[in-house]
Amino acid sequence: MKSYIKLVFSLSLVLIFYACGTSEGQQMELDKAVFDKQATVDQFVGINAFIDDPLDVMQVAGGVREYHDWSWNEGNGEAGYPGYPNSQIEFNLWGGYWNFDAYYEKLGEADIFVFPCIQGGTNWIGAGTRGKPYLKGFETTDPAAYEAHGSFMYQYAARYGKVKVPVENLKLKEGQKPLTGLGTLKYYENWNEPDCWWMTHEHEFSPIEFAAMSSADRDGHLGKLGPQIGIKNADPDAQLVMGGISKLDIDYVKAMKGWCDEHRNGDFVFDVLNFHHYSRVEPGRYSQRKGVGISPEDDKLYDKLAPLVQWTHQHLPGKEVWLTEFGYDTNPQSVQAAQSFGSYSIYDVQAIWLLRSIMISMSAGIHKSFMYMLRDVDPSDATQYSTSGLVGPKDDWTPKVSWYYLYAFKNLLKGMHFNTTHKDETNKQVHIHEYIDRTSRKKIYAVWLGTSEDKTIENYQFPLEISKSEVQLAQLQKSETVCDIKPLKSTNGKINLTISETPVFIVLN
Repeated sequence: MKSYIKLVFSLSLVLIFYACGTSEGQQMELDKAVFDKQATVDQFVGINAFIDDPLDVMQVAGGVREYHDWSWNEGNGEAGYPGYPNSQIEFNLWGGYWNFDAYYEKLGEADIFVFPCIQGGTNWIGAGTRGKPYLKGFETTDPAAYEAHGSFMYQYAARYGKVKVPVENLKLKEGQKPLTGLGTLKYYENWNEPDCWWMTHEHEFSPIEFAAMSSADRDGHLGKLGPQIGIKNADPDAQLVMGGISKLDIDYVKAMKGWCDEHRNGDFVFDVLNFHHYSRVEPGRYSQRKGVGISPEDDKLYDKLAPLVQWTHQHLPGKEVWLTEFGYDTNPQSVQAAQSFGSYSIYDVQAIWLLRSIMISMSAGIHKSFMYMLRDVDPSDATQYSTSGLVGPKDDWTPKVSWYYLYAFKNLLKGMHFNTTHKDETNKQVHIHEYIDRTSRKKIYAVWLGTSEDKTIENYQFPLEISKSEVQLAQLQKSETVCDIKPLKSTNGKINLTISETPVFIVLN
């Protein structure tokens, strides 16, 4: 325990250096190699969703983070369930009503990237379904304490990875088809918010505890726990995604790296670093309530993400960085509510702030993003995140403005990569992001004002010279999944347009 406290203290000094290294209005210069693994725009736009969400609604995104309780597959609350090592795993539940084989297959056929966020414990292992899943009699910093969890991760990758394992390795409930090597998954997230500081010690993982469990989940702690523990022992190409931590806390990662240096010979447990972040402020700035949502520009989202991405590139080269939770509520009483202003309703603001968050995250080097979440829990509930959906609650599915905007953005920039940002030296509030098709060299520029005051600039002269003869203006529509596209006249390489806080797109064919 003493070594952990000492480690966090020393690393905090490094974090302060990063926090102070970028002055207001000055962007950190990221290494170009950071963007090599970044998804195309359509694959970058991701959502958090569940198995019972309709496919046509999920097609707003190119990626799905599927919330998945471990307990669903192992026991599902059944009294007397034997538990590990006599696991009896179900992948298709309630007579096929929840059929995970079919679910992952249909998302793949729809060209939607999917990975499960395998979260929570089980009743049979103790500490309830949200407690740390360690076997009693072991220290929680010992990878062997998490052998049961690592075994389940092996079984998941054995079924859905691309490698067929011997059928005798499978631990299935009677009646379950002995399938292996289905090839529908490559990435597996092994918890949700392990750093849950608001809960008890039975629930909150220290970085050392989480590294220990993840070492079992990855490869059975370098094979020491046996050949049927960990995703890599089922499918060597399987990728372990760090359970998304609730804060942009690089110290948490550094502490885990220190543990891996000592206990795994420097082999870091994760292929993907994973963070959550909601843009908001506490009382005293905008409101006397507990807090309110703010725009990504007011939150200085770029300045928070870019140093984290650059540190990863420097110290854990080849690892991806994902942002798997961010978003805004549409119940105005929520502490995470978007803020209506001027002619913009709360639904309009949720839509444009989500879109701007996605584009800023791309420019900061994040490799994939997944907004929270596809559907509302309860539109009348002011609890934070109950109305963060792009659509209404289950069995309603009524689209919000945000569903249309994100769908149209995904469609317009399908197959394109973020390329660079441009500055308008005469107006610092103007944001210009450039996207490119790396094969055809087609370009699209996104332009918007990073303010939150219903501001508009008429006859804005785009500062970059447009030499192409065919130029189009694409504008988002509140009830369409495609942009309204019109010709845009270029005179001597110059174009004029109207810009506002809602992004518009200049298309060069």
